[in-house]
Amino acid sequence: MVAASSVFDSCLSNYKGETFSDHLAVEFIINMEKPGINNKECIEDIKSSQNLRNCEGSFDELVEAYNKDGQNIINHHDPSC
Repeated sequence: MVAASSVFDSCLSNYKGETFSDHLAVEFIINMEKPGINNKECIEDIKSSQNLRNCEGSFDELVEAYNKDGQNIINHHDPSC
């Protein structure tokens, strides 16, 4: 995953030009892609869910529909949630 790394002296010095630090700087570059969500697919899944489109029912029934279908859609499109 690490593409490049380097260790170097930070060259800290006082007003006389004398180095005074025993610390080294470490730098690295990581090549990673941010996971993306295909919004169009997610929206289509929500639109095709009969339970989420049905606005009738008690509060408890609507919560149950969200917990069942809504959470499944979210987990499918972004498991990190």
